[in-house]
Amino acid sequence: MSKNGIETIVFNDGMTRGPVLKFNTIRQAYDAYEWFETNFDEIKQCFDRTSSYARLTSIKRNLAAHYLFVRFVATTGDAMGMNMLSKGVEAVLTLIRSKWPEILDVISISGNYCIGKLRNFDFDFNKKKFFLLKIKNHQH
Repeated sequence: MSKNGIETIVFNDGMTRGPVLKFNTIRQAYDAYEWFETNFDEIKQCFDRTSSYARLTSIKRNLAAHYLFVRFVATTGDAMGMNMLSKGVEAVLTLIRSKWPEILDVISISGNYCIGKLRNFDFDFNKKKFFLLKIKNHQH
């Protein structure tokens, strides 16, 4: 790049969905919490099969009593990708239901865990990309 111009850096490229899962007991919720950690590859395969572009990059999760809050983060190419993420998460939720058919209730496919409107979150997590921009303007 020349001395004059614009320099950009894309970071945190990802769209999110944050379903809320309700279990009968805190032990069941904890077991599911651990399952997400140990089965990422299986979950990623399930998610990635739903789209030519969406690719699961990470899963964040949190427990509150017998509720499991899960945040799926995926890249979506040049598309905004909200529908891609919904399809991928729905496929993973079907997989999860097969593991815990009698004890799991999906409260929401996208609860407050994927948005940045809550004070306890540092960033607006559901946005697709964050970037830095530096403009150089050298006068002759």
